[in-house]
Amino acid sequence: MNRTMSIDNKNRIALFCGTLALIFAIFSFAGCDSIEDLFHPDHDSGEEGGLNPVVSEAFTSDVDNNTLVIMLVGGTFESQANLALSQFTITTQGTPGFTSLTGGTVTRTSDTVVTITGLAPVTAAGSGQKITVDAAALATQAIAAVVVASGGGGLNPVESAAFDSFIGNDALTITLSGGSGRFGPQASLDLSQFAITSGTPGFASLTGGTVVRTSNTEVTITGLTAVTAPGSQKITVAAAALATQPTEVTVVASGGGGGGLDSVLSRAFTSVVGNDTLTITLTDGAYAAAPNLSHFTITTPGTNGFTSLTGGTVIRTSSMEVTITGLTAVTAAGSGQTITIAAAALATQAAGAVVVASGVPGLTSVESGAFTSVIGDHTLTITLTGGAYSAAPIPSQFTITTPGIPGFTSLTGGNVLRISNVQVGITGLTAVTALGSGQKITIAAAALETQATVVTVVASGGHGGGLNSVESEAFTSVNGDDRLTITLTGGVYAAAPIAPNLSHFTITTPGTNGFTSLTGGIVTRTSDTEVIITGLGPVTAAGSGQKITVDAAALATQAAAVTVQSTAPAPTDPDIYVAGYENSATTGGNPIAKVWKNGSVLYSLTDGTKSAHAKSVYVSGGDVYVAGYENSAPPGNTPPAKSIAKVWKNGSVLYSLTDGTNNAQAKSVYVSGGVVYTAGYESNGTKNVVKVWKNGGTLNGGSQDSLTDGTKSADTASVYVSGSDVYVAGNEYNGLSGSASKSIAKVWKNGVATSLTNGTYEAIANSVYVSGSNVYVAGYEEIAGYIRKAKVWQNGTELYSLTDGTYAAQAASIYVSGGDVYAAGHAKYASSGGKFIATVWKNGAELYRLPVIGKDTFVRSVFVLNGVVYTTGYDLTSDYRDRVTMWKDNVLTYLTDDTRLAEAYSIYVE
Repeated sequence: MNRTMSIDNKNRIALFCGTLALIFAIFSFAGCDSIEDLFHPDHDSGEEGGLNPVVSEAFTSDVDNNTLVIMLVGGTFESQANLALSQFTITTQGTPGFTSLTGGTVTRTSDTVVTITGLAPVTAAGSGQKITVDAAALATQAIAAVVVASGGGGLNPVESAAFDSFIGNDALTITLSGGSGRFGPQASLDLSQFAITSGTPGFASLTGGTVVRTSNTEVTITGLTAVTAPGSQKITVAAAALATQPTEVTVVASGGGGGGLDSVLSRAFTSVVGNDTLTITLTDGAYAAAPNLSHFTITTPGTNGFTSLTGGTVIRTSSMEVTITGLTAVTAAGSGQTITIAAAALATQAAGAVVVASGVPGLTSVESGAFTSVIGDHTLTITLTGGAYSAAPIPSQFTITTPGIPGFTSLTGGNVLRISNVQVGITGLTAVTALGSGQKITIAAAALETQATVVTVVASGGHGGGLNSVESEAFTSVNGDDRLTITLTGGVYAAAPIAPNLSHFTITTPGTNGFTSLTGGIVTRTSDTEVIITGLGPVTAAGSGQKITVDAAALATQAAAVTVQSTAPAPTDPDIYVAGYENSATTGGNPIAKVWKNGSVLYSLTDGTKSAHAKSVYVSGGDVYVAGYENSAPPGNTPPAKSIAKVWKNGSVLYSLTDGTNNAQAKSVYVSGGVVYTAGYESNGTKNVVKVWKNGGTLNGGSQDSLTDGTKSADTASVYVSGSDVYVAGNEYNGLSGSASKSIAKVWKNGVATSLTNGTYEAIANSVYVSGSNVYVAGYEEIAGYIRKAKVWQNGTELYSLTDGTYAAQAASIYVSGGDVYAAGHAKYASSGGKFIATVWKNGAELYRLPVIGKDTFVRSVFVLNGVVYTTGYDLTSDYRDRVTMWKDNVLTYLTDDTRLAEAYSIYVE
């Protein structure tokens, strides 16, 4: 027969079933009213109700085929129709194929499947047939039809490979490969369809058996007359038993659980005193469902082994393993026992069996290595290696075998706690009164679940005062110390979860002006020998002579000495960086971009031949980044000079952000994760365009470099990076003309703008700071000509009006620290005599006004560190000379004198 083509037909079924799922998915997506709309949107109605006939794909018939299975794809057969043979015709017969469809019976087995049985089979194989399903047979229109031709008794018989039977076998399991057994209403198989074709000796016959079909590909014959000697045979499966042609047959013969398989002898094994449990594992076989004690006997008892297997209970723990518990244990060790497993216990023949004998009690007692006890010890931790404890050992199972001089007098009064499978702790023992060494512990076999090879014992004091408290040597505390490191010598601290706490440590000699107490601290155990106490109330003056007593409750073993080190955060002053400019000459001269550190010039970024300003400073990883600009040529140059936006790193130019074609300035720099972000503007020839640069180049491939489109003038003064989000604060004009032209305060997040004001009044956003999910912006909004309110916005909404609008004011910078919102700027007040006064606000309220020495005082930048507020800017002398100013809180320091014009724009503290 053409088996390959039969398999191809199955593949076609699978293909069309997959196609069906896809077609229904497309149908649902397309929103069609019917399958016909999807495939034939313009078709005319067919006959018999309007459906079209459907032609199957080509299929192959084999010799003796007399059955067709016809499956519709995308449609169904009529639900109440008596389908007739005339509704199915051969349209392409092939050579040779079915001569006709006469004589067949049509059975509708489901909405989509019919079976035609009893056809006159062909006399030779043929391919290329197709079946037309008449429209009268259809309830809904089918897309395709699949036909499988098979024999109803004309497939070839198939013979198995040779298989072995064993004494007592009375069951066969017969499995088809590449085919299936008969199905549907003719599923019942009988014994006559299976015959022994060879083998000497084997099953004398298959009579007396019962055939059970367990799946499409497997039958089991049970209740056969068992063979009386081993033999090899083959089974022929008659074609009448087959629905599709298999490629091979596998047969397994097995016993019916009544004693047919050979008994199997275990390997020799050793029993130990007190064993009362056997675990018996088969090799290459399986047990019957419920073996019992009579199936197992001792065949070579050895000497002083199990006297019998009576009194035990058999538990089948898996298909290959049983455990016999509750046996009469041996009274002395013995070896050489073997176990015979009767065939009645076996489901399949085993090659061998392995027996392990164990018991509770019954394992050999085990002795620990020598250990040392220390004065006050009353706890033992006993750890096994290579074994495990039984579920609940008791104190009597542990004895001192070599007590040493002196050591534990006994283990009486102790409580055993089983910490894990391999570890117990004995607490509450009578502690020794002097040091002793050489003790050993014997663990009785009754405490063991499996035999241990090594036992380790650690003796330690209990957590109630068993070990002696230990006092440190004298140590010195220094003004402001709030941290102790306490290190043991020759001992260890108790382990978690009984971690040391503050009550275990006390000051025994406080000295003078030392720690007054250890309250308020947190104890952290950093190793077996060290703890750190942090957060203590610091001393107010230096003192020496303190000592620390470590309470015995904190100790796991006795310490010989304690060392204490008292430390405090280094009282070093932070570094303060300021960016700005100073003119190169006392009269005139060009501005030189500069950075000051701790009051002295750190870098002159330019040489004074061309005008330059340092607008922003940021410190990261010890590197100092500055953003600003420098003109392309000296004053009076033809063509006129253009300002070039630049970034400097550690005093040298890192990036020239623009080429000098148009004016540009870098206003703010921020470093995050080693990436340098810069915000500023560049003119397009008529309008200023807000821009952001990343590492001197485009931010996102050019898509967000320009935050404004250049149709309206715009500016920025601040950039802040939080995670992967880039925030920029600035302003953009509303595009109106004349007096209606107003600047709108804005903040951009990743290039998307949020307007903080509506354009009714002039407004500027000077600074942005992000804290958690909150975005804070500082700036101002006019309420009348040159009368400005200093303001703070949070998440696009006004948070604070810092001034009342009586006089001009603005917030130039914002900083958030510890949940507090600081803003700095300047304002005129009724009491200021028309002067601008630099002012710092905290949480919307005035914190302080910075002292005015000259005419006006301005703040451009604020930074908060450890609760100290740092600000920078400039003031005007009475003759209008600018000086760079820096305040620590409200204490003023001048970074320049009044001989040359100078201003500061930015401060950074670390």
